Amino acid sequence: MTIKETILKIMPAIKLPFLDTEKLAKILNGEEIVTNSLFKSRKYTFMTGLELLSVPEPRDKFFVGRNGGITGVLFTKDDLENGGWKTQKYATNRDVQVAPNRNWFSLTEFVSKVKALPDNG
Repeated sequence: MTIKETILKIMPAIKLPFLDTEKLAKILNGEEIVTNSLFKSRKYTFMTGLELLSVPEPRDKFFVGRNGGITGVLFTKDDLENGGWKTQKYATNRDVQVAPNRNWFSLTEFVSKVKALPDNG
């Protein structure tokens, strides 16, 4: 069974109105590709913070991109302190072994920061 088939089988039972299960299945199956005309084609997509929480383990080789990285003002103030993380669309990258630059951090780090919030994410 493919990842997509597994997600589509499991997710409908959860009934999360904010989660597009077809989109998540395509992302996890590597079917969505974002291209930027200034750079070569890259296999990354965009997911909201709530969608990122639904990504299964392992999360350490799944990278999340946000200008300024995990310690940047956008992530710490706008996203975490002001609650914007839930609907913020983050670039994601599963094709690298380490964070490409300081703007990227692992999904494990993202989940840890969100779970540490007073309302537990």
